Amino acid sequence: VIKRLLGLCEKWQNIKNLDENLPEDATDMIDVAIGQTQLLINKKFKQFRNLIYNCENGDGECPVNALDL
Repeated sequence: VIKRLLGLCEKWQNIKNLDENLPEDATDMIDVAIGQTQLLINKKFKQFRNLIYNCENGDGECPVNALDL
């Protein structure tokens, strides 16, 4: 999933860089989508991985069970 998302970000970054005639609104939307995708990968997926780890190992301050995920 992460590889696919990174590939899509790279694809759209290339489209933005190669097409000088894109409207500013379009380039802004591309930048927002890339930024949100990077946030998802770097922050939210990491949080979710930690929750899974805590659920499997019983680690952490608050116990995490499968229903929390």
